Amino acid sequence: ATFEERPREYLRRATAVGLHLEDAVRDGRLQMLYMRPLDLSMDEILCEIGQKADATGAGLVAIDSLSGLEVALAPHFRESYRESLYRLVRTLTERGVTVFMTVEASDTYTELRLSPHAISFLADDLLLQRYIELDGQLKRMLGVVKMRESRHSTELRSYEITSTGFVLGSWLREYRGLTTGIPERTSLWSGDAGAETRG
Repeated sequence: ATFEERPREYLRRATAVGLHLEDAVRDGRLQMLYMRPLDLSMDEILCEIGQKADATGAGLVAIDSLSGLEVALAPHFRESYRESLYRLVRTLTERGVTVFMTVEASDTYTELRLSPHAISFLADDLLLQRYIELDGQLKRMLGVVKMRESRHSTELRSYEITSTGFVLGSWLREYRGLTTGIPERTSLWSGDAGAETRG
């Protein structure tokens, strides 16, 4: 379910990074629901997504993004945004559907704040992606914030998105203050040795 770009734009962007989704759309394995119209009620959103999930037997629903969802809601529904979002997630998970959501983090460069609505309790797993400044360049950084009831890596790593896929860089252990976006070097930068490619 997309609240920002139209499906054809998603397909174009996916192709640019090596993900060819047209066949999945064509044979019904992937359904894209565009929900950009404004002033929707949460019941309308629940109905649209729920019906599509039931009709396709979906095991995974991706919502991009929660910021766009909030904008699409009618003003009086935004006042109870957290409660409405809780209903949406609970309705889907009770049907056995895994929910993948994106949300724009507040970029204050002084603190790590994942959402202005304190909604991280809804998620079992949290991944943080953000831009950081390294040696006068903007780089992308990735880290696992939490995985409920599971051990996980606490490393913060650089990454790139290329035409052939996702390239995971080395552990940024030479820096501190990475989550602020303006890290400080604590030792010599070791480069991208040991980088991994995820296609």
